[in-house]
Amino acid sequence: MLKLINFSSNVIFGNNVISSIPNEIESKRFSKEIIFISGEKTFKLIGEKILNKIQANDLRVVENIIGIRKDKDIVDNYISKFSKDKKYTIISVGSGSVLDIGKYIASETNSPLISIPTSLSTDAIATSFSVLWRKGSSIAIKTVAPSLVIGDYQLLKNEDKRFIKAGIGDMLSKLSALYDWRLSFWLAKEKYNDFAYKLASYITKLIIERLYHILNADYIGIETLFLAEVTDGYLMELADTTRVAAGSEHLFSFAMESLGSNLLHGELCGLGTIMMYFLQTGSHRAKKIFEKIQFPITTRELGISKEIIIKALTISHKMRNWYTILGKDGLTEAQAERLAKYTGVIE
Repeated sequence: MLKLINFSSNVIFGNNVISSIPNEIESKRFSKEIIFISGEKTFKLIGEKILNKIQANDLRVVENIIGIRKDKDIVDNYISKFSKDKKYTIISVGSGSVLDIGKYIASETNSPLISIPTSLSTDAIATSFSVLWRKGSSIAIKTVAPSLVIGDYQLLKNEDKRFIKAGIGDMLSKLSALYDWRLSFWLAKEKYNDFAYKLASYITKLIIERLYHILNADYIGIETLFLAEVTDGYLMELADTTRVAAGSEHLFSFAMESLGSNLLHGELCGLGTIMMYFLQTGSHRAKKIFEKIQFPITTRELGISKEIIIKALTISHKMRNWYTILGKDGLTEAQAERLAKYTGVIE
């Protein structure tokens, strides 16, 4: 059986490497017609500087998309303006939402994407999937991986500790996700790749070993978190599924988001991992790991009600057609409250 595995992302990490963007476009023979995407705050912080650098190097910005919402219909409206007979170079500067939009536009316009993360709060920086919203629900769309991912240490080291912790939360989701993935293989015949499983397990172990480096934002720590998040994209290509990095803890995250939670994706994943890992193993190991970095794990610390936690737990199994520890019927309210209390999420 022939299977094509497309590892498309080139990766650059180092000090002040964003200055190399024009040279990279030239050397890789990307189109000089640029579609530039950034968030409003990010544009003021660093996006405008990058844009000016691009425009000063014989590159033409045909569309400057700033502050677009992660709504599929809105993004599709932008895409309809672009010529189907042209290739562009998409440059996305920002966090997970902006990078997901960039991947979707790159996929729809058949154009290369340069991904420049300003935050490591999520593994969206190099995966070939985008999560967008449509009519109040999140949808996962198979898109393309970036052609180039640029990690600038000088930019990433200064991000708020909250976002770094969220990135750790997203990466340590594998503590519960990998359990769910094997479960889905044996009980629901979902696709599975043992090599990807073993590699994902090792990366999780490495993140745990280097937690303090990551939290202190030293070069080793930021490089480790950046490369681990990039590798998630490779793992998903290898496994041909997001299940190598997402399980019941992500279902909980999606449920919380659907109920209007404004917490970061990685914060919700970390919280979900603590509860789902306990449900899977009866162990508080995941909770103890998160406690080492003072990760917010209680409703009091997170500033949310116990009711939203309980409700999210009862609807998590409905978020995707995935087989996980939650089974087909999910948790009752009583079971959800007990789980949240056993793990200390509800005090």
